[in-house]
Amino acid sequence: MPEINFPSQCSCGHIILEKYVFSDEVAEETGIAGFSWCGFCRTRVNIPHVAKQPRFDEIWCSQCGEGFGAGNNGYSHCEDHANETPH
Repeated sequence: MPEINFPSQCSCGHIILEKYVFSDEVAEETGIAGFSWCGFCRTRVNIPHVAKQPRFDEIWCSQCGEGFGAGNNGYSHCEDHANETPH
């Protein structure tokens, strides 16, 4: 889910307080992560889906030094990456 600051403002100038979030599957299929309604003019504001990028370009094992490509966290011990294929 992308970071959306709430409350946000509708194009009519009123405050949007609610947001509705779709499942990851629906968001990937439709390109819409969720939506909000303006309580005053009833305008629907779509929240675009943004694919999550890995935190690091390359992750490593601290024990053996093997690299595993992009990921969100590395490995402390070889047993932690026993089922992963090094890159």
